[in-house]
Amino acid sequence: MEDEDADDSQQWRGNVRRRMWKNTCERVALNQDLPSAERALYAALAPSAATSIVLKAHCRTWEDHLWALVSVACEERLSAGLAKIERECFWEGGLGALEDGATTTSDGQVPDLGDEESWEEDVLQTLGALADVQVADGAPADHPYHISQLHIILDRTDELLESFANGLQEGLYISAPEYPAMTRFFAHLCLFLQMIDMPVSPYAIQIILEAYLQVLENAGQRDLIAMYAGALGDNAVERYALFLTSLELSGDANERRLALTRAKDHGLDVERVAVVTAERTIEKAFTILPPAKGPLPSIVGLEPAPTDAEWLLLRSIEWTTFFESTYDTALEQANVILRYFLGRGRLQLAKNLLEMLPPELGTLQDPEDQATEYMH
Repeated sequence: MEDEDADDSQQWRGNVRRRMWKNTCERVALNQDLPSAERALYAALAPSAATSIVLKAHCRTWEDHLWALVSVACEERLSAGLAKIERECFWEGGLGALEDGATTTSDGQVPDLGDEESWEEDVLQTLGALADVQVADGAPADHPYHISQLHIILDRTDELLESFANGLQEGLYISAPEYPAMTRFFAHLCLFLQMIDMPVSPYAIQIILEAYLQVLENAGQRDLIAMYAGALGDNAVERYALFLTSLELSGDANERRLALTRAKDHGLDVERVAVVTAERTIEKAFTILPPAKGPLPSIVGLEPAPTDAEWLLLRSIEWTTFFESTYDTALEQANVILRYFLGRGRLQLAKNLLEMLPPELGTLQDPEDQATEYMH
């Protein structure tokens, strides 16, 4: 018997005096002879359409207004549902409901709660007013995070992300002090939505992640670049290679190897990253350097000191000499760089290049034309 009583005590139970409680709270909240703070307290305890005016009068922040609207909507929905079964529910109908024991429909079925979609539309329309609500404290309704919160609540996430991406494209936010934090928030929102298998506009996620990668680069947070670049899908390799290319002459060979290791840690094709980085670096150097054309220059006398562009071209070979799997590309690129240095009379740089190359390149047989050129 005691066990049964214990089980009963753990069952879900409601407030058997709910209606009396609500009526009492509403009366206190609407009593203008009472202190304002006390009226607000009772309005918050029993939110309803009747007490919403009192609640709103004490809302100071945007979050206060959000809470008030949601509380009233949910409480009113619950009251409407209980009203449907009032004749058989002691909580709403009192002893008369138990004595009658009657159902509310002729076929013995409890009526439904009405049109669910219609109720949701009404709530969403009500919440939409938060876009223009005036606040006394805290961030205004047009603050980026409040705009974001409201769009997410209203299930307009796609519209939110595309709007922010378009703003990034137009350069609307770049000068805002919140720009780094905003791009971080939206980048993480995109990634979170992907993690929970919610569709995200490919256009939006591409633009937003690109912007956040630029923020990380500007902040010098190199160790995070590969992780976020990996989320770009088909563009991941190209984007991370672009970042590595932007490093130019900063960092030694060990730091470059570490950067490639990070790419592997985050699921990128490290060999492909190395090749693309080398290609982009060579292209960048050749856009700065003068072309190697005309008669061969004289090699008599001292050579001038190498320029930064020449060092950039020389060190581009490092990217494809870290792994044996990219030696064939290194062989081809070494021939291109050697031809340029020799054609410009930069013998010392050509010698430096040969000293940087791994000896295994001399044993490669394929591609045959490149191997032959390298050996001669």
